[in-house]
Amino acid sequence: RDQPLAWHNSERVGEINAVRAIKQSDGPDLVVQGSSTLYPQLLAADLLDELILMISPIVLGQGKRLFGNGTPPQTLKMTDHHVSAAGTIIATYHPAGPVETGSYVTGEPSEREQARQAAMADGSW
Repeated sequence: RDQPLAWHNSERVGEINAVRAIKQSDGPDLVVQGSSTLYPQLLAADLLDELILMISPIVLGQGKRLFGNGTPPQTLKMTDHHVSAAGTIIATYHPAGPVETGSYVTGEPSEREQARQAAMADGSW
């Protein structure tokens, strides 16, 4: 595209490695606002330093997923959070490496959970 970019110091990029080059250059931080198609690529290329999610207390029932198909599994570490008076959660995360299988299970399930799983398995839940 040959359309001029309206924002000062904007650069058009054609591939994710161009983002890496811009990120490594001198200049201000790069900010992406609301791009569900770009986040997975940035995560896969290890180019996402921080993710700020604003979670509103509303259920729409449908819409775009933040991380769609093709997003690599990855853990995130919460580094800050705030809950507004209206219930909006503003959470800041930093990438924290690959997902380790079993890393979120700290022991055997409780008796109640075992009973729930058994009921689900036999169709009586």
